[in-house]
Amino acid sequence: MSPPSPDFEASLRQRYGRFSTFHAVDIDAPAQALWREIEAFEQWPQWNPLYTRASGSFTPGATLGFTVAIPGMPEHTGQAQVVELQPGQCVSYRMLGREWLTRATRFIEVSELDSGRSRLVNGEAMGGLLGPLLYLGFSAKIRGGLQGMNEALKARLEGGRAADG
Repeated sequence: MSPPSPDFEASLRQRYGRFSTFHAVDIDAPAQALWREIEAFEQWPQWNPLYTRASGSFTPGATLGFTVAIPGMPEHTGQAQVVELQPGQCVSYRMLGREWLTRATRFIEVSELDSGRSRLVNGEAMGGLLGPLLYLGFSAKIRGGLQGMNEALKARLEGGRAADG
């Protein structure tokens, strides 16, 4: 995939805020197959180098538990609340904690392309009083973790290991 266009990046920043980072990848698999892998949150550690532990399900208001391993940073264990779900299209979840100080919202978007292909956009929006500092200090490392997750999912789906449906 070529780098996202400036219009694409601008639309993401308009939706998720100025202090957001993301990675996008096109996958040679239908959006339905991609979404099946995304919605199976508890199975993510089987293929996902970013999430080494995952519990819960993508249900609006549900609490997720997780451990993430972002390259170049210590592992982090936390909880998040599902704040948006549009099945087959997008999910977002916000880390629990002192939101006035630091707020992190993860978002995943799936879209259908042509010829049975799909696009995965995976990102994190940072906010709160320290959001701009978090963005400046950690966005490149977070983006690297998102890229690792996207590349692993692309390999899983294009390698034919995804469940048929």
